[in-house]
Parts: sequence; structure tokens; C-alpha cells
Amino acid sequence: MAEADEQVDRGGCGDCGTTQKPKRRLPEWMKDLVLDKDHTKKKRKQGGPQKGQTPLVPNLPVLKFTGSVVYCYQTSDCSFMCEDIMSNSTSERSCVLGFDIEWPVTYTAGKEEKTALLQLCPSHNKCYLFHLSCMAGFPGGLKKLLETESIKKVGVGIQGDVWKLLRDFDVQMKGCVDLSNLANQNTGSAEIWSLDNLCKHVLKQRLDKDPGVRKSDWRQYPLTATQQQYAAADAYAGLLLYNKLTQTTGSKDTKNDVST
Repeated sequence: MAEADEQVDRGGCGDCGTTQKPKRRLPEWMKDLVLDKDHTKKKRKQGGPQKGQTPLVPNLPVLKFTGSVVYCYQTSDCSFMCEDIMSNSTSERSCVLGFDIEWPVTYTAGKEEKTALLQLCPSHNKCYLFHLSCMAGFPGGLKKLLETESIKKVGVGIQGDVWKLLRDFDVQMKGCVDLSNLANQNTGSAEIWSLDNLCKHVLKQRLDKDPGVRKSDWRQYPLTATQQQYAAADAYAGLLLYNKLTQTTGSKDTKNDVST
């Protein structure tokens, strides 16, 4: 397992702070999707092998991200890195980012913590972890990147993340592609896939979903190496799935944009 080998360190979590903003109300149909990030409680049957599909194989290898993990917790550094990502995106070569977010689990009915971590994976070689809970405000460069429609953000159940960021930070994400839709386009099904199940079905690999890490406090500074690898693997899995699924569908993903 690769260690988090790039960190932007300027003397601790100097930007830690909170800004109170009015909370947005989610549509009723979105509440379960956002509150249940890991898709463990769904109104519809969990995505899995359907008729004509290959059954999931037990004991699959664990999907690991072996590139460079860039852990950032300073507002200015985050904006600078996002500007760099955008500058590397050209019209000739579409920019696709594996996307995910994390926040602490709460067991109080009707209460949900704000997004603590946002992950972007642009390639096999690098994954950015932006520790939002350590930043005084939402980075302007990150907001610009997320609201740029030409830069695709891909993930499983990403529409829930779209609504959560809108409510938490008033960020209106664009260019978002739900990998569940791409998978269903391939299989002709109408399932709500979990990220782990989709990895098993498409990539023949599984994610390490250790409950101790998944339910950990994502606000704490600094994140442990285990937390960083868990978060990077989730975003990386989204990128791998997008590449695999668009190869199968001939890159026809325009109908799967779920942005607001």
C-alpha cells in the first residue's frame, strides 16, 4: 500500500474555522441518498448480478491506489492546485476526475455533519485530498473547478454529493456523471449500485470497506495514512470505472450528466 507521500504542510491546521450559512433543504427523494452515503439502506434492491450477468466472485483482490496522494488542508494551497488542474485541461483532451466526499457518521436523527473531505483523482499517478474541515472557507479555486461543466466529475451516486455540497457550501456542481447510470446503460438494468459492488462487477476488484475507517472522524487533523489511502482508493475507483464503462459504451456519457 502506498503511503501518502505528498503533503502541503505549513505548520498545522492553520485555516481551521467555520462559517455559518443557511442550510438548504433537500428534495424528499434525495434524503435517503445523501444520509446513507455508502448505499447500505436503499428503497430499491442493491445493485448486483442480474439475469445474464456474471455472479460476483468472492475473495477478489483489493483495489489500491499506488500513486501520489496529495493531502492539502490550506485554503490557498487548495485553490492553487485546482487552478493547476484546470490549466492542464484542454479542449482537445477532456479532463475527467474521479470524485468522492467524506463526512463523519452521526447517529442523531435529523442531524448530518458537513462535508469534511473532498477527493479528486485525475490520473493513475495522483490523487488530491482536500481537507475542507480544516479550511476557514470553501476555496474559490475548488468552487470554480467544481462548477466548470467541461471538467467531468465522475462517481457512484454522485447526485447525492451534488446536493450535499450545494447545501453545505452553496456550490453548484456541473459536469457530473453518475457511474450507476453508465453501468445500467451497459446492462439494461435499473439498479442503484454501491461503489464496491460496481468495482466487483466491472473491475473484478473490491474496495477495502473497513467500518473502523469508513465511520471514522473525517474532521480530525491530520488524517491518518489509512484514512488517506481509503479516501484515495474511492476516488481512484471512480476514475477506473468511468474509463472502463465508456470504453464499453463508446464514450457516450452525455445522457448521464446529473448536475443541477
